[in-house]
Amino acid sequence: MGEEELAEMVQHTSTKNRNFQAHSKKMKLPQYLSSVAEALTAFMCILSSSKEVVANIMDRISLHGDQERD
Repeated sequence: MGEEELAEMVQHTSTKNRNFQAHSKKMKLPQYLSSVAEALTAFMCILSSSKEVVANIMDRISLHGDQERD
């Protein structure tokens, strides 16, 4: 993986993180979790939001691996 690709991936991940933080404020996730249900709901929201980022990273890794084989 080239230095430019890595820098681009870090920038993209940082942007997604900022977007997630803004989104989580809109979702009004509780700052303190007072029940298991609240904790599970917050966890599922975070997991759902991060799923797209992980999928994009895996796609880039797969694409990069395919390019190296050619």
